[in-house]
Amino acid sequence: MLRKLIKHEFRATARLLPLLFLIVLTMSVAVRFALELLNKAELPFVLQLLLMLFMGLFATALVAVFVVCIVVMVSRFKRNLLGDEGYLTMTLPVKLSSIIWAKIIVSVIWIVLSAIVDLIAVFIAYFTNSSIVASLGNLWDYLMRLSGGNAAVFIEGAVELIVVGLISVVAICLNFYAALSIGHGFARGKMGFSVLFYFVLSTAASVTRIIVLAVLGESVFNVTGVMFLLGGIYDAISEWRIQMAIYGGLALVQSAVFYFLTWINLKKRLNLE
Repeated sequence: MLRKLIKHEFRATARLLPLLFLIVLTMSVAVRFALELLNKAELPFVLQLLLMLFMGLFATALVAVFVVCIVVMVSRFKRNLLGDEGYLTMTLPVKLSSIIWAKIIVSVIWIVLSAIVDLIAVFIAYFTNSSIVASLGNLWDYLMRLSGGNAAVFIEGAVELIVVGLISVVAICLNFYAALSIGHGFARGKMGFSVLFYFVLSTAASVTRIIVLAVLGESVFNVTGVMFLLGGIYDAISEWRIQMAIYGGLALVQSAVFYFLTWINLKKRLNLE
C-alpha cells in the first residue's frame, strides 16, 4: 500500500517541478555561452549588461527550484490531509503512518532531485571550463597524496555527509508537517498558527542543537579544516566521523519529535469533524 501511496503522491506533485528543472538546465547552457561571449569578445555595454542580468536571473532560478519544491510539498500536505480532501484521505483503509511516510519519501526525493539539478546546472554553467577542470584534478591529486592514495576515506566521508543530509531533509519536511498539523487544530487563523508553530519548533530545534554542541565543546569539536590542511588527514577523518554521528543523531531525534507531533495531531482528525 505504501508503494501505491508514493506513486499517487508523485502523480499529484509532478506537474510543475520537472518543467522547472528543464528550464534551469536550459538556462545553464545559455549562461555557459554568455560567459564565453563575455570572455572572448568585446561586446557593447548594453549587451554585456543584458548578459549579466541573465546570469542574475539564472541564480534566482536556482533558488526558485527549492522554494517551489517547498511550496509544492507544503500545499500538497495541507490540501490532501488538512483541507476538505483530508476527510476522504483519512477514510482510506491504510495506516496513518503510511500516509505520512509516503509524503515524507516523495518530498525528500523532490528536494534531492532539486539539489542534483542545481548542481548539474551550476557545473554546466561555470565548471566546464578546461582550467577549472584541471584545478579540480590537481585538488584530487593533492588529496590522494595526503591519504597515501586511499580514496576510500573520502568516499566514506562523502557517504556520511549524504546520509546526514538526507536525515536533515526529513527533519525539515517533518518540521513543516508538524507545524501545519498543529496550526490546523485551531478553529480560526489556521495558517497563521501554522507559521507561528513552524518558527517555534524550528527555534526549539536550533536551541537544542546549540546547547548540545556547547556541552560537547572542544573535547569533541576541533578545527577539522585546519587539521586537514596541516596533513593530519586521519585525525581529521576520525573527528569528521564523530561530528557526522552527532549531527545525524540530533537530526534523528528532531525528526522523531516532529513525526510524533504530526502523527498525534492528524490522529485527532480521524474523528471527522
